[in-house]
Amino acid sequence: MNSAQSGNRHYNKVFISYAREDREWAAEKARTFEGVGQAYFLDYESIRAGENWRDRLAAEIEAADLVWLIWSKYAAQSDWVRQEYEAALAKGDGGLRIDLLDSTPLPEAISHIQAERSPLAPPTYVTDRILREPTRSLPERNWQLPSVLLRPEYGVVPFVGREVLLEEYETWCEDDSPFAVRLLTGAGGVGKTRFAIEVCKRLRKKYWETAFVDRIELERYLQEPEAANNLMRLRRPTLLVVDYAETRRQQVQELFQAALHEELKQPVRVLLLARSEGEWWRELLKKSHDYEVLLGDGATPRPLPPLAEERETREDVYGQAVATFTRQLERPWPTFTLNLTDKTFDRVLFLHLAALAATYGQRIEERDVLLDFGVNREQTFWERKATDLELPPEQIEEGVLQKSATVLVLAGGCDRQALPQVLERVPDLAELTQLGRKRMGRVFAELYEVEKWVEPLQPDMLGERLVERVFADDEQLRQAWVKPSDPLELLNGLTVLNRVAARKAETEPWLMEIFECDLERSAIAAVVVAIANGDPIGRVLADYLLLHPNRELSEGLMEWVPHQTVALRELAATTTQQAMANEELGRAEQARLLNNQSNRLSELGRREEALETARESVEIYRELARTRPDAFLPDVAGSLNNFGTMLSELGRREEALEAAREAVALLLPFFERYPQGFMNWMQVFTRNYLERSEQAGREPDIELIAKIAAIFESLQSSGNAS
Repeated sequence: MNSAQSGNRHYNKVFISYAREDREWAAEKARTFEGVGQAYFLDYESIRAGENWRDRLAAEIEAADLVWLIWSKYAAQSDWVRQEYEAALAKGDGGLRIDLLDSTPLPEAISHIQAERSPLAPPTYVTDRILREPTRSLPERNWQLPSVLLRPEYGVVPFVGREVLLEEYETWCEDDSPFAVRLLTGAGGVGKTRFAIEVCKRLRKKYWETAFVDRIELERYLQEPEAANNLMRLRRPTLLVVDYAETRRQQVQELFQAALHEELKQPVRVLLLARSEGEWWRELLKKSHDYEVLLGDGATPRPLPPLAEERETREDVYGQAVATFTRQLERPWPTFTLNLTDKTFDRVLFLHLAALAATYGQRIEERDVLLDFGVNREQTFWERKATDLELPPEQIEEGVLQKSATVLVLAGGCDRQALPQVLERVPDLAELTQLGRKRMGRVFAELYEVEKWVEPLQPDMLGERLVERVFADDEQLRQAWVKPSDPLELLNGLTVLNRVAARKAETEPWLMEIFECDLERSAIAAVVVAIANGDPIGRVLADYLLLHPNRELSEGLMEWVPHQTVALRELAATTTQQAMANEELGRAEQARLLNNQSNRLSELGRREEALETARESVEIYRELARTRPDAFLPDVAGSLNNFGTMLSELGRREEALEAAREAVALLLPFFERYPQGFMNWMQVFTRNYLERSEQAGREPDIELIAKIAAIFESLQSSGNAS
């Protein structure tokens, strides 16, 4: 049986019904029909210019023996598709056939018809689970929640501004390269997600596949073969948006690997959104030289400038938001104006929050007070829902709802079935039965559940403000949530608390408390968070280890700390210092750690200590080289090169020059014998020697430089060096 037949029946004409976003699939179906001689009607091929297309479509459906419906998430949103299948149903049984492009449920009107998975459909787990729609429809219930009104996915307030930047990103997507990446950075609330959604909307009009890559689902499906590769095999030009990219290094790396190994038939663009570039990006690019080639200029992060730097723009954004909220909520226009000149209002979120507050008659211009307004409004919905569900009054009146919402924020949300376990972190609920915690969980499930996933309070800055408020008054909760949390919960919770501490230094002791509660697990998680998000968590962990030395843990953490680091510079110095206290260390390992420590101390500005540490490393390596020169002379050269850098930083230029020259001279015999193995070292050492010569106002040793140059020329002529 071919695709133009059902049973043994052949049709006089088939009407192809589809949503415009699925046009390519409709064209593919038409080609299949044409190949087997089946007559069909496809609107864009058959309707002529000037023809009344509404009348023509109605006539074609009436004349067709069969309406072949291509069902998808887009078809489910199309009024025209609905009218077409309703017209087919009116013709009687057997007039409608359904091909499924994805797992979008059929509406009740056609749910009785047997549907089949289309052979044109992409892999199920790609379209159905990993890729998430950029926008959401307003929920029928709970749409007055600030977490709905303010979130970009719901698009309650129209997008304003950034026209030039939008055109730039459209042009980037439509250029000739098969694969391209951009990293867009910006502080929380500046509008990264809102901007990405607007790019998606514009590309949808040009028949692009656009989607956000779901964090949880991709994590699950990366265990399956070909999961990431299938994201490169979609049948239309594709834009994939990865939000919170700084916390998703492994997933981003999988996408890069897939792009390297797939022969792309359609253009693929990946837009990464992150709060900052941080060390996570540099560490990711170091994973493979191929990434730099793959990304090209996409390796350079692009900060998203504030939308509302000019007062006129701020007033426009604010005015649009007020107009939207007063209409949506059926409330009167505010009788007062706001002073929008404060730096707080260069972020879209705070303009929208101020507009929402004004809609409720509250004039608020301070950042934290605006966030408090949003949290307090949200809290009224928790209390109302808890009352409707007949929760005990003490759970409503004594802050248990706020604590429950807090642990949900720290967990990053959870599956509905896991809610009782997450809520067990709240001491007030720990003694309840599973059923009792399940009742509390219903409050949040009924307000925040999306496709069986109960989301935390969002936008993120509202969730972070809630955690800050609740933790300020509840030491027991600050400590109780840590130990039961699974690794992903712990990472997410530390990320939230690190962001809070970055804004409010007085909250840093909360991180100390976490290390006190569960040092082994939280220390490694803290390193991961610091690489992704920066200070202060790495510095706080270093302070904790200074107060509570732990050599074994320090040795383990050294494997996690990048060789070159800013966010973990204090921790790097502390762990290295504690690792050196191991009395069983061999002399070579001592020298290596001393050399590393000199760099760590230099990065902290402790230059005199760095110099003495580097000197000690040189002395140990010299001692080792006396008996085993071939094994340790290159290390002497390396430590001397480092020693010269420390001398230079202290302005001791003559000594720095002598150390740099000796380093080059010691390495030269090894470079002559093994040019490939020592090429990179020699490039660095020679560059340093030339810089030290210039700093000291001396001519470099011409004979020495000539020997090095000759070896490099030989490598170039043989094609082994650039």
